[in-house]
Amino acid sequence: MKRKPRGGGMIVDAHQHVNWQGYDAEMLLSYMDRNGISEAWLLTWEDRDGGLARWYEYLDPRSVEEAWRAHPDRFVPFYAPDPRRPEAASLVEEYAERGFRGYGELKVRIRYDNPDAIYVFRVCAEVGWPVLFHMDVPMGPGSQWYGGELEVIENMLRKCPETNFIAHGPGWWRYIAEERDNEPNSAYPKGPVVHRGPVWRMLEEHPNLYADLSAGSGLNALRRQEDGGREFVITFQDKLLYGTDFHDTQHLEHLRSLDLPEEVSEKVFWRNAHKLVPPKEAER
Repeated sequence: MKRKPRGGGMIVDAHQHVNWQGYDAEMLLSYMDRNGISEAWLLTWEDRDGGLARWYEYLDPRSVEEAWRAHPDRFVPFYAPDPRRPEAASLVEEYAERGFRGYGELKVRIRYDNPDAIYVFRVCAEVGWPVLFHMDVPMGPGSQWYGGELEVIENMLRKCPETNFIAHGPGWWRYIAEERDNEPNSAYPKGPVVHRGPVWRMLEEHPNLYADLSAGSGLNALRRQEDGGREFVITFQDKLLYGTDFHDTQHLEHLRSLDLPEEVSEKVFWRNAHKLVPPKEAER
């Protein structure tokens, strides 16, 4: 029997994981039901370790596939093979044939304009997959970084004009403000947005760039703005996706507190997600 969430309206959580923080598929569905979430994109995470690909335990495409096949009306499967794997492009084609719908979460310590990555991203466009990437910038010796600096992201966007990309993570959202307004050694700067940062310009200039509002980084970017991010959300209503990366209601409550126009809320909560990953019914 199909499970449907309680409450009106539709919500797609465009950034979720199965078995993350102990939430297996059934626990995740219960969380979704309680909060009126209709669908969730289930993302993986893979990187190379000593030359061999490995999955993080809670971000395994096998677990994603199991959850999705058990609840195809509620979960949307993503898989992001490490682009450094020689067979990465072939894996994208294979998993597309199996019914997976997108590439994510990309989170590896390479520049995302690496030639291997660019080739994989172009294959994603061919199979109709968006690419959801995590970005962290170097914050000092020994710090974690994923993707490179913003000029790398812009180069990636230009090299793959047919591929839709979804930005996520502290290394992206810290640039909601100009760097001079940021705390230079913090991945989660708290200072107010005094001058609009490059995130605004990039979303405006690149038609193939989107962003999800998930995690502490996305929520922090909204809260740093005097109006809670209302103008930002309205301005980029066609580019933003609701997502959590958590199992609480912070993002939901904050967005609802902004008193957004209904058409804007619909785009952020589900229409933009369905534009990038159309429901199977719409493809028939």
